[in-house]
Amino acid sequence: MIPKSVCAVLAAAALLPWLLGCRSRSVVRVQARITQDDLAAGLDAPNNAHLLLDHAVTVGRFACGLAIAKFDPRGEGFEPELQLSDISPAEQARWDETFRGIASIRELIFLSRTSSQGGRRDPTALCMVARRLGAPLLLIYSPNRHGPNTAQVLGVLYEARDARPIATLHAAARFVDRQPEFLYVPSDEVLKVADETGAIPY
Repeated sequence: MIPKSVCAVLAAAALLPWLLGCRSRSVVRVQARITQDDLAAGLDAPNNAHLLLDHAVTVGRFACGLAIAKFDPRGEGFEPELQLSDISPAEQARWDETFRGIASIRELIFLSRTSSQGGRRDPTALCMVARRLGAPLLLIYSPNRHGPNTAQVLGVLYEARDARPIATLHAAARFVDRQPEFLYVPSDEVLKVADETGAIPY
């Protein structure tokens, strides 16, 4: 039997693509595409779905706190390095709104580089921080805008007590810019202008 509370956490987390796309119109910065393996080696996540890794019935865990850690792809090229990022107040408000009314989650605890002792991408260390802050569950996620009109969010839900992954998730979205802005520049200036403006060169 799948624990309903775990499904509620995963369903709420599956709504994450709007964290990437529902903002005022701005320049789109495209990142290298990341995979579930970049976030947590050896764990699978089906496309646009969640996967429960532990089907054991849980008793007494809920209602509980959920710690949330965000990793952003950094670096150039095709092999981005994921680094712990502070979750902005606006993102925290969206998370709070996403989990509003879900009785199985008592509180959200947002991990930062400071609270996580430097931001290592080590699930065991992050689970220890989550436990210390009173959260028996840890959600590590990475939003990824990997195309001008495509985005995805990858995530892993951990049991903080023993740093055991209990679920993975993947949510993807496509966006259509109904009013794109095109910049026409001489071919020898394309990369320079793209770098200055954040535009997508082609």
